[in-house]
Amino acid sequence: MKCRIGIISKHSIKGIPDLNIGEYIGDKQDKKNIQMIYNLHVDLSYMYPFYGTATVKSRCTEITPVNIKDFVYLQDKYNLTKKIFIPKPVEDRIILFQSPKLYDMSCGVELFDHKIEKPITKYTNASNKNIVYIIPPYKDPVSRGKSIDVCLESYQYHLERSILFIVTGGISYPNTIETWKLSQKYLIKRGVSTNIILNITSDTNDLIKSVIDNVTMLTNKEEDTLIYIAVKGRDMDKYLLQSRKLKNKPYKTFFLNF
Repeated sequence: MKCRIGIISKHSIKGIPDLNIGEYIGDKQDKKNIQMIYNLHVDLSYMYPFYGTATVKSRCTEITPVNIKDFVYLQDKYNLTKKIFIPKPVEDRIILFQSPKLYDMSCGVELFDHKIEKPITKYTNASNKNIVYIIPPYKDPVSRGKSIDVCLESYQYHLERSILFIVTGGISYPNTIETWKLSQKYLIKRGVSTNIILNITSDTNDLIKSVIDNVTMLTNKEEDTLIYIAVKGRDMDKYLLQSRKLKNKPYKTFFLNF
């Protein structure tokens, strides 16, 4: 049995259909398709609310999200349709959309009853012991989300320390929003307060040095500070090399792999 499954994002404009971000047409009885669709459901748990610019095109409205690269990544990974649109003309404007979800488009309901639940983060507000987590400027939402998740899991073993997140990365075309802001959006979704999130737009080639320079300005010698960076296994050597090049590092630096 063929079915229409799509990524849908809702908004608050009355009388206007939801945003269609990409559709998959497949067989509900095919086990490979079922697993693939569930994987997409999991990947969407790393998404967050976003803004999009509306442009009327004939009988529909094309939407250009500020984080369009996130959706191109998902469309390519899961072989979805490429058009991002509202199936009705809407005046040109900027619209706030909710976090996208998977829907059975034949009946207009969410595809999975099972929600990907992730606990809200609890953290220490003040301590003379610190822990700093670095989120590299990964270009796709899943890598950024996994980097953040592994940091939050690590923090459960360091609850006595004050926590700081450093999110990184400038604008990556065709996005019109900085990569660090996208990491910040997911952190906020996970319950992290903005007052413990610091941003830098450093290039990956000098990321470790930029982080240490910023941490040095925020702490003093009497404080016990640990630095963790959460990276993909394939990127480990690159960041290790950066770390080794820095002489007399004032902080212990560790790596988390995901």
